[in-house]
Amino acid sequence: MSLQEELQGPPPAKLVVDHVSKSFRQKRQTVQALDDISLEVAEGEFIVIVGPSGCGKSTLLDMVWKNRTKAEYWQTINLC
Repeated sequence: MSLQEELQGPPPAKLVVDHVSKSFRQKRQTVQALDDISLEVAEGEFIVIVGPSGCGKSTLLDMVWKNRTKAEYWQTINLC
Protein backbone atom coordinates (compact mmCIF):
# COMPACT_ATOMS: atom_id res chain seq x y z
CA MET A 1 0.00 0.00 0.00
CA SER A 2 1.38 3.37 -0.96
CA LEU A 3 1.68 6.31 1.44
CA GLN A 4 -1.01 8.11 -0.60
CA GLU A 5 -3.44 5.21 -0.09
CA GLU A 6 -2.71 5.07 3.62
CA LEU A 7 -3.36 8.79 4.03
CA GLN A 8 -6.71 8.55 2.22
CA GLY A 9 -8.11 6.40 5.01
CA PRO A 10 -10.47 3.47 4.66
CA PRO A 11 -12.94 3.30 1.77
CA PRO A 12 -16.56 4.14 2.55
CA ALA A 13 -18.56 1.33 4.09
CA LYS A 14 -20.75 -0.79 1.82
CA LEU A 15 -23.12 -1.60 4.67
CA VAL A 16 -23.88 0.68 7.58
CA VAL A 17 -26.24 -0.34 10.38
CA ASP A 18 -26.61 2.43 12.94
CA HIS A 19 -28.51 2.08 16.23
CA VAL A 20 -30.78 -0.76 15.15
CA SER A 21 -33.35 -1.95 17.66
CA LYS A 22 -36.18 -4.44 17.27
CA SER A 23 -38.66 -5.93 19.69
CA PHE A 24 -41.38 -8.55 19.27
CA ARG A 25 -44.64 -8.89 21.14
CA GLN A 26 -45.18 -12.48 22.36
CA LYS A 27 -48.37 -13.20 24.21
CA ARG A 28 -48.12 -11.01 27.33
CA GLN A 29 -44.50 -9.94 27.08
CA THR A 30 -42.21 -7.95 24.80
CA VAL A 31 -38.96 -9.57 23.68
CA GLN A 32 -36.09 -7.23 22.81
CA ALA A 33 -34.40 -9.05 19.90
CA LEU A 34 -31.95 -6.24 19.07
CA ASP A 35 -30.94 -3.31 21.22
CA ASP A 36 -28.89 -0.44 19.73
CA ILE A 37 -26.80 -2.50 17.29
CA SER A 38 -24.33 -0.68 15.03
CA LEU A 39 -21.80 -1.98 12.50
CA GLU A 40 -20.00 -1.02 9.30
CA VAL A 41 -18.82 -3.43 6.62
CA ALA A 42 -16.31 -2.26 3.99
CA GLU A 43 -16.21 -3.45 0.40
CA GLY A 44 -14.56 -6.85 0.21
CA GLU A 45 -14.74 -7.33 3.97
CA PHE A 46 -16.02 -10.64 5.31
CA ILE A 47 -17.84 -10.66 8.65
CA VAL A 48 -19.29 -13.37 10.85
CA ILE A 49 -22.14 -12.81 13.27
CA VAL A 50 -22.09 -15.35 16.09
CA GLY A 51 -23.99 -15.77 19.31
CA PRO A 52 -26.30 -18.09 21.19
CA SER A 53 -29.70 -19.13 19.93
CA GLY A 54 -32.22 -16.33 20.28
CA CYS A 55 -29.73 -13.44 20.47
CA GLY A 56 -31.01 -11.68 17.31
CA LYS A 57 -28.60 -12.84 14.57
CA SER A 58 -31.33 -13.91 12.15
CA THR A 59 -33.46 -10.89 13.03
CA LEU A 60 -30.64 -8.52 12.08
CA LEU A 61 -29.91 -10.36 8.84
CA ASP A 62 -33.61 -10.48 7.96
CA MET A 63 -33.91 -6.74 8.48
CA VAL A 64 -30.80 -5.92 6.47
CA TRP A 65 -31.22 -8.25 3.51
CA LYS A 66 -34.92 -7.72 3.06
CA ASN A 67 -34.09 -4.00 3.31
CA ARG A 68 -37.10 -3.07 5.35
CA THR A 69 -37.49 0.67 5.78
CA LYS A 70 -39.81 1.11 8.75
CA ALA A 71 -38.44 3.78 11.07
CA GLU A 72 -38.92 1.72 14.23
CA TYR A 73 -36.34 -0.79 12.95
CA TRP A 74 -33.36 1.53 12.69
CA GLN A 75 -32.19 5.09 12.45
CA THR A 76 -29.77 4.49 9.56
CA ILE A 77 -29.17 1.61 7.21
CA ASN A 78 -27.26 2.05 4.00
CA LEU A 79 -26.79 -0.70 1.45
CA CYS A 80 -24.49 0.75 -1.24
